Amino acid sequence: VGTPQEGMRLMRDHGMNSVRLRVWVNHKTGWCNKEDVLVKAKRAAGLKLRVMIDFHYSDYFADPSRQTTPTAWKNYSMDELLQAVADHTTEVLTALKEEGVTPEWIQVGNETRNGMLWPTGQLWDSNGDRPNGWRNYAALTTAGYDACKTVFPDAIVIVHIDNAYENNNWFFRKMKQNGGKFDMIGLSHYPMMGQWTGKTWQEVNQLAAQNIQLLYNEFKCPIMVTEIGTLSNKEAEAVKVIEDFRGRVDKWDYMKGIFYWEP
Repeated sequence: VGTPQEGMRLMRDHGMNSVRLRVWVNHKTGWCNKEDVLVKAKRAAGLKLRVMIDFHYSDYFADPSRQTTPTAWKNYSMDELLQAVADHTTEVLTALKEEGVTPEWIQVGNETRNGMLWPTGQLWDSNGDRPNGWRNYAALTTAGYDACKTVFPDAIVIVHIDNAYENNNWFFRKMKQNGGKFDMIGLSHYPMMGQWTGKTWQEVNQLAAQNIQLLYNEFKCPIMVTEIGTLSNKEAEAVKVIEDFRGRVDKWDYMKGIFYWEP
C-alpha cells in the first residue's frame, strides 16, 4: 500500500513504455469514445509514452465472438459502411493530431478473425463462408488503412487477430488476395488458454513462437503481440508465463513488442 498515483504514470515508472487505447464509435456512457480517448492519449503523450490507437468499429468490445456494427451504422449499405469507416477513422485521428498526439501504431479492427462490422464484413457463419465476405472485409479494412495514412502517413497500420498459437498464414494470405493492406501483423496470445486445447502454457508459448516465425517467413512484415494475458491471479505465475514467451521471441528483430491486456 502506498500513495495513490495516476495509473499511466505508475506503470511508466515501473518500466512500461507504451499504451494501447481502444476506440468505440458511440458507447452509451462515453467510455472509450473519441473524447475519452483524446484525454487518455494526451496524458500518455505528456508522459512520453508511445501510443497505439485500436479502432474496434463498434459501440462496445469487438472480438471473434462479436463484431457488432455500431447502432448508427446498422442499416448502412456497403458503400455507406466504407465511408463511415473512413470518416470515423479520420475524425478520431485528426482530433489527436490537433492535440499534438502522434500515434506510432494504429489497429484497423480488433481481433477480426471472422471479419468485422457484421453481417456485411463477416467472413463465415453457421452456414459456412458468407458470399463476398472476404471481399467486403478486406475493403472495409482498406478504408480504415487509407484513412490512417491520410492523417498520419508514417503510422504503422496493424491488422489484428487472436490465437497466436495457431497457424494464421492462411488468414493474411486471403486478406492480401482480396486487396487487404497492412504494415504489421498483430496477434493476441493467452498462453493459459491451453487448458481448452489440452496443452500446457509452455506448449502454447512454443506454438505461438513457431507460428510467428511462419508469418514472418511468408509476409516479411513486423509482428507484434498486441494482447498477452495469463488468466492467472498469481503474480509469480503470471510473470513466469510471460517471461517464458519473451525468451522465445525477443531475439527476433521483426518481433516489435508485447502489450499486456490489461494492466
